[in-house]
Amino acid sequence: MAEAAVRGNGSTPPATANAPVLEVKGLKKHFPIKKGLLSRTAGYVYAVDGVSFDIKDGETLGLVFLAAETLDNARARDGLV
Repeated sequence: MAEAAVRGNGSTPPATANAPVLEVKGLKKHFPIKKGLLSRTAGYVYAVDGVSFDIKDGETLGLVFLAAETLDNARARDGLV
């Protein structure tokens, strides 16, 4: 009984107690920038490129993404607006 109290509810074996609940490696999300009458791809906005993280039991991860502002900034940077 004391051993179960040390491991929480006893359902998680000690070997996996620190294993991540979610593991992400090399996450990428690229959005095409369309230009011209035929909407050809003129470039890409790299919203996320090569992000990796682990979330373990009891941890929280918060992500905030402002799509319109990021896209406008990227277009201005690339001289597309």
